[in-house]
Amino acid sequence: MTLIFDRGFDGKDNFQMAWQSPLNIVAAVKRNRKTVRGVLDSVELEEFQKSYETSYGECYVYEGGDVNIGEHSWRVVSYHDSTREKVREKMESYE
Repeated sequence: MTLIFDRGFDGKDNFQMAWQSPLNIVAAVKRNRKTVRGVLDSVELEEFQKSYETSYGECYVYEGGDVNIGEHSWRVVSYHDSTREKVREKMESYE
C-alpha cells in the first residue's frame, strides 16, 4: 500500500512518522522548503521526465535529487505541469 498526502502533511513530526512506517509514503511539501527549492533551482528543466497524466494535468519527476526533511533524506522531487510552466517562464526570464 502507498499513502499519498498533500502539503498539509508537511512537518517534521509527520515525516518522522512516515520514515518509521512500513508503508510507502508519498507526500507533498510546501514550495518554500529550502531543501526542495534548492534542488528545483539547480536542475535543468529537461532533466524532469513525464511520470503520469491525470484529468488535472501531467506530473514530471526528477529522479536524481535528495532532500533532507527532518532527520532523513528523501528521494524524488516531482511537480505538476502548471509548476513546470512557471519554472520554464522563470528560466526564460533569466536568459
